[in-house]
Amino acid sequence: MTRTGRPAALFLGGLLLAGCAEAAGSAPAPEPVEAERYAVSTTVLESPGHGPQLCLGGVEQSLPPQCGGPDVVGFEWADVDDEESANGTIWGDYGLVGTWDGDRFTLTEPPGDPDSVPRPDGLPDSDFSTPCDPPEGGWAPVDERLMSTEAWSAATTYADEQPDLGAIWLDQDAAWTGAGPDDVDAGVLTFSFTGDLDRHEAQLRQRYGGPICVVAAPQTAAKLQMLQAAVRDALPGSALTISADGIRGVVEVWVPVVDDEIVQGIAAIDPEGLVRAHAILVRVD
Repeated sequence: MTRTGRPAALFLGGLLLAGCAEAAGSAPAPEPVEAERYAVSTTVLESPGHGPQLCLGGVEQSLPPQCGGPDVVGFEWADVDDEESANGTIWGDYGLVGTWDGDRFTLTEPPGDPDSVPRPDGLPDSDFSTPCDPPEGGWAPVDERLMSTEAWSAATTYADEQPDLGAIWLDQDAAWTGAGPDDVDAGVLTFSFTGDLDRHEAQLRQRYGGPICVVAAPQTAAKLQMLQAAVRDALPGSALTISADGIRGVVEVWVPVVDDEIVQGIAAIDPEGLVRAHAILVRVD
């Protein structure tokens, strides 16, 4: 960058003022703090409506694809050679390193391969296995008369209508002998509730004759849905994705960086610690 005479004169004036201040006994100015750098592996997309942006919240798989995210400063398509384009939109997947100011990501290195940068730790996998021990002889239908799609729907509809429902999931790995691959109920259906398990199991068995497992839930689905909405309101523009895990009883939220503002915003709506914040941008040395 070409320096002009005026900034030099201003800088000189600053030196003179600093000299006067030191003479008066004040401390010297602190050294500037180097901005923290972060890495991210993601899609960069530019459309006719905006410049290059990071698709941190996911990409809509249309043609051309669509996404919304923060601007990425310093990104030039001339620096990469594997981009795609359609209808005025250009995009590609890259590994990026730069600084984050809360609104924009500024590159400090040229774009690289998506696998060239560290990625954030993934979420714990939900365990879709059956939590109940199999009966003697293994899992099997209990009432062949209630082994239809309608019976399956009746059971799940009943569960969905219960205010203490936690989650419903199917363990297809626990399919019983003789079950065909096209059977809608080829597996053990698990229902979790926060209370009154015996009553719920009796009601479910009146509606569905396949093998079921009824267990205690850590939280109700309604509570997790309420927390999802609260997180969305508490972190406008920061929460990139929010998902509820009914099996584990937690809400997972992805944000660019987990800073004090994010932590305090979540704590204000979630004193029980059911909301787990995860950073998409990975800090690098």
